[in-house]
Amino acid sequence: MADGVHLYHPELRQGPELAELLAGWKPGKTASLGPPTPNLPATVAEVDGRLVGFLTGHHRFRHWEALPDHRGLAGSHGSWLAELFVHPAHRRAGVGAALVSHFIDESVAAGASMVVVRPDASDSGVEQTARQCFFLAQGFVVLRLDPDVRFLPEWLMGRPNDHG
Repeated sequence: MADGVHLYHPELRQGPELAELLAGWKPGKTASLGPPTPNLPATVAEVDGRLVGFLTGHHRFRHWEALPDHRGLAGSHGSWLAELFVHPAHRRAGVGAALVSHFIDESVAAGASMVVVRPDASDSGVEQTARQCFFLAQGFVVLRLDPDVRFLPEWLMGRPNDHG
C-alpha cells in the first residue's frame, strides 16, 4: 500500500468532502456512491486527512458464458470492479493500486474466483489505453470475449484470485 494512504468503507456517503471528490469525477458526468449497500460496497482512500479516491464493486459476477476461456467457472462467483477514481492530483502515487489491492483481498476473502473490470464507456481511446496499462501492472490480463454474447463491452480484463 502506498505510504500515507488510509482505506476504509465510508458509513456516510453524502459528506461535503465526498461530494467535492465526486465533483472531480469526469467533466459532464455525475458520479454518486449512492446509499450504503452490501450489494455495491465502496472503499475510499484518504491521504493526509483528505479523501482522494474511491472504488466500488461487488462479489456477484456470474457471466462466465461471455468468457470462453473461463466457462469452467460457471456456478462460481467472481468480483466486478465497477468504478475506480483517484483525484488527478494524487494519481501515480499508489492510491489506485492500494484501492485495487484492497478490493482483490476482499474478493479472495469472499471466495470469488476472479476479479473482472471493464472500461468506462465514456473514456476516450487514450483513457482506455491508460486504464488497460494500469490494470496490466496490477496483474490483470485482457480477457477473450465471446462475440455472440452482447452483454459485455468491447473488452474486459480479469485477474484470477490466488486462494493458495
